[in-house]
Order: sequence, then C-alpha cells, then structure tokens
Amino acid sequence: MLRPESVRLPCVGEQTLACAGVTATAHSTTTNARGCAMRRWFLVAMLAALVGVSGQAGPARAQAAHLSAEQQIARLPGIYAWSVDSLDIDTLMTIFSDDIEYDLSAYGLPGAQGKDAVRNIFLEVVFRGNQCSFINISSIWSKINGDEAIGGDYFVHVGINPVTSPPLPPNTRRQTDGRHIYRFRKVDGEWKISYIRGEVFSQTVATFDPALLFRCPLPPARTSHRYRSAPHA
Repeated sequence: MLRPESVRLPCVGEQTLACAGVTATAHSTTTNARGCAMRRWFLVAMLAALVGVSGQAGPARAQAAHLSAEQQIARLPGIYAWSVDSLDIDTLMTIFSDDIEYDLSAYGLPGAQGKDAVRNIFLEVVFRGNQCSFINISSIWSKINGDEAIGGDYFVHVGINPVTSPPLPPNTRRQTDGRHIYRFRKVDGEWKISYIRGEVFSQTVATFDPALLFRCPLPPARTSHRYRSAPHA
C-alpha cells in the first residue's frame, strides 16, 4: 500500500528558495511543508486510482469480448432464416464453416458434411420443398468456451404448398414447430455455424383460400433427388 511518507518528491517552493539562497521564515516554511504534504496525498490518491483501474481492465476486456461473441453468434440464426426464405444461397453459405455438418437424422434423412454437400441439399431440396416459406426464430442461446460454442433456438416454419410424398391437397399451409441445435466455431476472427440439427415438436396442416395469400414467390424448378420430402427449416 502506498503511503504519503514513502512518496518523496521535492517541493517546488523548497527548491526555489534553496536555489535563490533565501532563508525562509518559520511561517513560510510551515506553509510550504503543508503544501508539499497535500501534493503528496494527491499523488498517492492518483496512483492508487490508476492501480485500481489497471486491475479492473483485464476482467472488463474479457466481459466485453464475451458479450461481443454472444452478439455475433445470435445474428447467425436470423441470417439463416432470411437466407432460406429468400432463397439466397450465397449469403447462407457465409455463416457456415467449411466443414459444416447438416444433421437431418431427426427427419429420418441422410445429412451432409462440408459446404459443397450442404449447398447442394439447400439448392436441390430445401429451397424446393415449398412454394415459399417463412421462418421465425426465437429464444437464441449460446454457451461459449474459447473459440467454440454450443447453442440453440426455437423455430416456427410455415411452408406454403409443401412438396410431400404422398402429395398434400392444393393450397395447403404446413406449420412446423421445433428447435435447432448448433455448434459454433470462430474462424479467422468470425463466428460460424459448424453443426446444425433440426428437431420437430409438432406439425399442423390446413388448407387456405388462395385469394388470401398475398406474397409467395415460386421456388426454383424441382429436379430429381433422393429426398421424398424436404426437411423443415
């Protein structure tokens, strides 16, 4: 602990008097000593404050970095949902790591490993699984450990005129409620999804009046593939 008596700095008044060869009176010497003592106390207080601030800087930086990581991770599911709904494969691929694993075991379907394989599933299956889709993501959470993290969210996926086997009646709206399970990894300073799995809780199917459908672009032309129906979100 710093003490005033341990901080010995020459008093400006003392130096000036000594250099000028002037003998100070008792009154001026006492006044000058008090001024020096006050300056020493001020210096000790400033040094103590600086030590305290430097001691808190490490935890504060760590907390700020953790909050920044949580914010970056929380953006990824939203980008996923908007990219799928808008059929934007290029943006979608930016949120995945090169070794992304797309786990479809919950749907009884084969999954995919690596960006090329996952890209193909979205282009050939997911994007063509509905006339159009609307995905709502909520309750995003993550647990970060260094440059890796796990997390999840809840989703509501509405598909208009979904492609199924056997086929559903025309003007059908299918709503799927479930959750995503994720693994994340920091790659070159940016957080990416390295694993994603969807799990279905419930599903409802109903027909609707097509005159009440105000926005639903047609999907790309469908080609043959090994999936009889598309996974939901």
